Amino acid sequence: MNIVVLLILTALFYGCTATTVMYREPFTAKPPTEQIEVYRMQQPSRSYIEIGEISFDQGYSAQNDLDTVIRKAREIGADAIIVTGGSRMKFHGTSAHADGVKAIAIKYSNSNK
Repeated sequence: MNIVVLLILTALFYGCTATTVMYREPFTAKPPTEQIEVYRMQQPSRSYIEIGEISFDQGYSAQNDLDTVIRKAREIGADAIIVTGGSRMKFHGTSAHADGVKAIAIKYSNSNK
């Protein structure tokens, strides 16, 4: 019985974590109040470097998934994220749609923070 409870708690813990693939060392974390810009359909007009890829899919809501990705972006010192799509595909009969959020975390080239 204890093993089953431990396995369920472990699955819940790991299921609530954003997956991050870093391309370089993270920058200094930003405070929770600092704004992170979100680009969905366009690229930033400022020059930038990509510092990592973040994905999250808890399934509660798209906004919750996006908020989690933004929080993770702050933790690694990103100035903005570029949403590239869903973190996984779900298939229903003959149709498919993406769930979750997958984004590139970026740092502006002229950013001193």
